[in-house]
Amino acid sequence: IILISIFSIFTLFTSVTVYSQIDSTDYKEIDTTLIFKKNTFFAEIGGNGILYSINYDRLFNVSTKFKLSSRIGIHYTNKFPLQYYRTVCIPIEISGLYSIYGNKHFVEIGSGLTYLNSYDRITDHTEDIIILALRLGYRFQKPEGGFFVKIGFVPLYDWLVFNPDPAVPHHTWLLSGGLGIGYTF
Repeated sequence: IILISIFSIFTLFTSVTVYSQIDSTDYKEIDTTLIFKKNTFFAEIGGNGILYSINYDRLFNVSTKFKLSSRIGIHYTNKFPLQYYRTVCIPIEISGLYSIYGNKHFVEIGSGLTYLNSYDRITDHTEDIIILALRLGYRFQKPEGGFFVKIGFVPLYDWLVFNPDPAVPHHTWLLSGGLGIGYTF
C-alpha cells in the first residue's frame, strides 16, 4: 500500500515532456493536437470515493492511441447518511486510456485502492478499510484542455478491514458506477 501511494505521488508530480534537438525549421511542423494538456481537476459522484470525491488527475502520453492516467482524491462526510456518522475517504487509481474515435474519446480501464475511515459517534467505533476498485468506462478529454467528463462501471471490494464492526458484512463486492465532471488545463 505504501509503495502504491509513493508511486502515485511520484508519477503525479514528476512527469515532464522534453523536446530536444529540434531544428527551428522542424519546430513549425510539430502537430500540436498530439500534445495533450495533462492536468485535470474533477468532481466524481460515486466511483472510488463511494459517495463523491474531489480529484486531481495527471495524464501521461505513451503513444498516439494509448495514454496512462493517475489520480488521487479526497472525500469527507460528516453527519451523512445518519446524524452520528463521519467518513474520510482517499481514492487513488491508475488507468489505461485507449483512443476510440479521434484524440478526445477514450475507453478507460483501471484499478486502484481507496482508504476509508469511518467513525460512529454513538458506539464510539472507528473502522479502517482498504477498498479495491476496478474501472471500465468512457472518458471525454480534449487534447487542448477544457471540459472533461468520464463515466464508468466501478465495482468495489472491501479488501482489508481493520477493527471491523460485527454488525456490518465485510469482504463483499459493491457494484457501483461513477460520473466525473471537471476541467483539464
